Amino acid sequence: MDYKEHIELLAREHSITLEYGGTNGRAWRATRRVRTPAIKSAVTYAVALHEIGHIVGIQRGRCIDKEAQAWRWAEQNALEWTETMIKTAARSISSYLERSAEGRNGMWDPPDDHDSRRIAQWS
Repeated sequence: MDYKEHIELLAREHSITLEYGGTNGRAWRATRRVRTPAIKSAVTYAVALHEIGHIVGIQRGRCIDKEAQAWRWAEQNALEWTETMIKTAARSISSYLERSAEGRNGMWDPPDDHDSRRIAQWS
């Protein structure tokens, strides 16, 4: 099974509407819909898994908690979890942490032992 087939299988199994387009992923939990770039690489596969994780995985707490939870879901449900995927997750979480450290939009800056900080260290 290739990456695209796996994403489409997960979408069917979890009754998720899957849309391809754009350069970033997005998930709408209430309507069980995911938009993701076309699955052509390990990076776009990881992004799609992460977005599916926002719908079917644990989603509790603050925004940064939900981001970390969705990346953990992606890691646990991937066909494989490559170095490229690890770096994709780390970069994504790091961008959230940078914005939270700046206090943007009232974002919470998590403590050093928060799971998001561990994911950011993956790179």
